[in-house]
Amino acid sequence: MMRTRPVYLAIAALVVASGMLSACSSGADDDSATAGSRMSEPAPTGVTLTLWNTALDSPALKSLYKAYEAASGNTIDLVTFPADAFENTVLTKWTAGSKPDILEWQPGLSRLAGLNPTQKMIDLSDLDFVEKEGELATSSGAVNGKVYGATLGPLTEYGVFYNKKVFADAGLAPPRTFADLSALCTDLQAKAPGVAPIFEAGGDVWPTQILSGMMYQSDANKDGKYIQALLSKEEQLSDPDGVFVKGLEAYDDLNTSGCFNKNATTAKMADSVDAVVKGTAAMVAQSSSIFIDTAKASLAGSGTNPEDVVGFVGVSASGPTLAYAPNVTGTYYLPKSGDSEKERAAIDFVNWITGPGYADYIVDAGALPTMSGHEAPPQEGLSKEVLTAYEAGATPTYVINLPGGASLQEITNRVLNRQLTPEEAGKQMDSAFLTALTQMR
Repeated sequence: MMRTRPVYLAIAALVVASGMLSACSSGADDDSATAGSRMSEPAPTGVTLTLWNTALDSPALKSLYKAYEAASGNTIDLVTFPADAFENTVLTKWTAGSKPDILEWQPGLSRLAGLNPTQKMIDLSDLDFVEKEGELATSSGAVNGKVYGATLGPLTEYGVFYNKKVFADAGLAPPRTFADLSALCTDLQAKAPGVAPIFEAGGDVWPTQILSGMMYQSDANKDGKYIQALLSKEEQLSDPDGVFVKGLEAYDDLNTSGCFNKNATTAKMADSVDAVVKGTAAMVAQSSSIFIDTAKASLAGSGTNPEDVVGFVGVSASGPTLAYAPNVTGTYYLPKSGDSEKERAAIDFVNWITGPGYADYIVDAGALPTMSGHEAPPQEGLSKEVLTAYEAGATPTYVINLPGGASLQEITNRVLNRQLTPEEAGKQMDSAFLTALTQMR
């Protein structure tokens, strides 16, 4: 069952208070009606709606589009952009004045700001799904107190995958905190000297942000408290006693204590999955979808399933709070087109995929529901352990709404390579954050 979480509209208020997105709200906003107020209008049929989407869309999402067509009598014209060029392609077309009727797009404040949502998108705040999504609606696709995005899932969960046999042979329990990670490192170095306690994949750069810059801070971001404090400048990323620098220090301590694989700075993500599956590494911090899919491919034809050899837990600074994030796949916005019939049909699309079509979608996708009132479909294999960790306690990662967040992976990778101390990294991240804030004004 989906956890019910409090809504933190305070983030939107802080956006206004800090002057963010003033460029997006300069001048008079378009006075067109909100989505909910237009639901009294008859839903049109026989309309063709253009949907820009990423090539990463799952078969379940493609089936959802077809199901909507059958239910509505409307047609979805998919314009699919390659995953590696998706953002640049959309931004280039958007800047040139081209817009679809429905846009699949990145969640989060910094990615959304570039599309000028207060001027260019339909306000979805009074549609039924917003209350059902709760906290996610206001952290995934909201600006200035208004919700512009609908997030269906799947979500990406970030936690620690561990080799069950390595832990059982050493008589050890899975970690819950960063103190546990440190203690397990010491124990594993003594009891399993040929096994890397934690695998890090610095050769791909982006994995280094997960353990140091996302998971450690999860406890602090319950109910959105940490991102609120950053946006209001009550806390700074550069604070040597703040949770961001403390996370980097904990990460650096693991590194300097020899807890990582010897090739941590050059190893790749696929190497990390293979190592944990084979037991040459005890643990790795990774996203659920990437690890599980890669592990299945690694074990294909072996007769062994990922859940036979690997377990999963949530870990943060002081407890097993799982960090999660919505994805570009399954997150939708409605650009204003000026065509009232198409806009009304696009609203009908969002209302249908978050309403009548949603239950079948999450079953087809095998996804954890993002909206209340829906049970999680039966999970198989390692996904069951992800669900258990999610239901035990999860919060959206603060990075979703962190201006300048794209700099995190490069900065944490430099900490791994010992090119930056944690305090220096905190100052660089704070600089990236403040620069992004300025650019968003």
